[in-house]
Amino acid sequence: MTTEEGGWTVIQRRRYGITDFYRSWAEYKRGFGRAETDYWLGNDAIHILTSRTTQELWVDLEQFSGAKAYARYSKFAIADEQEKYKLTVNGYRGNAGDGLKGHNGIAFATKDKDRGGCATGHKGGWWYTSCYTSHLNGPFLKSAAKTFDAIVWRPWKEKTALKSARMMIRPRK
Repeated sequence: MTTEEGGWTVIQRRRYGITDFYRSWAEYKRGFGRAETDYWLGNDAIHILTSRTTQELWVDLEQFSGAKAYARYSKFAIADEQEKYKLTVNGYRGNAGDGLKGHNGIAFATKDKDRGGCATGHKGGWWYTSCYTSHLNGPFLKSAAKTFDAIVWRPWKEKTALKSARMMIRPRK
């Protein structure tokens, strides 16, 4: 909550590996996990938060070596369920590389509402496009394995599993 003057709402956290993110559409819709550990706030809740006022997004990333990076976006929103929680994101800055650029305008997918096989193939819900340049809801690994089937932010560490990731939003100032 203290990052860049605080006021953030954590919408996603991956740190402990105790929550499986290979979930159904209904589970991603309502949210799952525990805020103190690993969780997804829920697509309906994220839509409501991002539809009322323009939100910015902060993404924290950490490697198993302890190296850290971030990505910040001046605009972040997801559409409602009727529009399949389509992602709107732009205004990147940071030191992790723009891992969401190719996902802008893409609908959310899960194992039971998959388009193109990426959600089932990479075992997690996300805004897949060819399949992805980032995938923060991939399988949690316990080492920096070289694989696309993990928590990945390709512009920063190509296909190396990350130790942790966190997505936070707040009203843009």
